[in-house]
Amino acid sequence: MRLVVENAKKRLGDTMALDGTSLSIGDGILGILGRNGAGKSTLLRALSGVYGLDEGTIALDGERIYLQHPAQGAYFLPDDPYYPSGVDLRGLGEFLSCFHDFDKEAFAHYVSLLELPNKKLKDYSKGMRRQAFLAAALSLRSRFLLLDEAFDGLDPLTLRLIGQELSARFNEKQPGILVISSHNVHALFKIADTILLMEKGRTRKLRNVDALLTGLRQVDLLFQGTIRREDIERLGVQPLSFRSSGRRVTFLTRDISSIERIEKVLHPLSLSIQSPDPEELLGLLAEDER
Repeated sequence: MRLVVENAKKRLGDTMALDGTSLSIGDGILGILGRNGAGKSTLLRALSGVYGLDEGTIALDGERIYLQHPAQGAYFLPDDPYYPSGVDLRGLGEFLSCFHDFDKEAFAHYVSLLELPNKKLKDYSKGMRRQAFLAAALSLRSRFLLLDEAFDGLDPLTLRLIGQELSARFNEKQPGILVISSHNVHALFKIADTILLMEKGRTRKLRNVDALLTGLRQVDLLFQGTIRREDIERLGVQPLSFRSSGRRVTFLTRDISSIERIEKVLHPLSLSIQSPDPEELLGLLAEDER
């Protein structure tokens, strides 16, 4: 399969949600990273035929996709999917089988794997509801699957399990295209074959990401007064990114040994060093690619 997007433009109100987006991919898993409002959901809606473009084209294996003309066998799982009022887990499978090529045995397998109770979806937590719909998406005999914010609300163990199942579902032996949008850098990097960063309606392919992330740490500090980037740099610390909010400072660095100088000279009230969170990584990736 091959998905080709050329100069896609879509305006939503006063916002240019897609501003000349282009991409070309074959079989495999495509991850689209971006902050909220970057255009990820709009792109997936356009790929699924839910939205029509103002300009540009989208084609799957040469067949155009446009408003109310989705790709054959495609399935789009939005961030807040619809389900009939009062439906339980078993009823969700029955509902989807009315509209899609749905494997009920596979659904039962994934439900068991995720240990989901058969009760009304409205009584589920957000994370459990997300798991139920991901189980359903994995049970569709679809070669073109679109998942919007697929990992939102999932705990780390479930996230790893879902990632493994998605990787097994879309591989060389089972050709097809899976497009996942998220702002979770770590999760996408584990399963995607190709990663695109989306910002202000445009996408670009990330390069040298493994090298960029090697040894990277996030430093969070709290001071009595305001601290600027220059105050940190004067001590020989070279932040790869820097964010200040009142008395709180966050930056990314690989040189953890230099943190001792900050403690001795600037006397922070608190200091923590940890793996970068997804939002900090997204900011760094955006800066690095400019």
